[in-house]
Amino acid sequence: MAKSYFEDIELYITEELMKAHSSVKVAVAWFTNKRFLSILEFKQKNGVKVEIILNDDNTNHNSLDFTSYKTSGARCFLLNLTSHLCTANFVSLTIMF
Repeated sequence: MAKSYFEDIELYITEELMKAHSSVKVAVAWFTNKRFLSILEFKQKNGVKVEIILNDDNTNHNSLDFTSYKTSGARCFLLNLTSHLCTANFVSLTIMF
């Protein structure tokens, strides 16, 4: 069941990412959190299949270095989303245990 969180979201996402044993799929407009990227790299290196879908824009090209993330075998897709889709923050996180 989908849940919405408006407070302590970083803590909640961290806890959920750490629970993953099979796969993690993330779809976000902008990925700027180093801690989340480090967790996803760690998970990928430990056998969890990780995929990220991001908006193909300057924020995602300039915010974090995805090099080690990609070399860990994780997949990152950049999509050219229309600007009206990315004006509001959104995140979709699918974690398989």
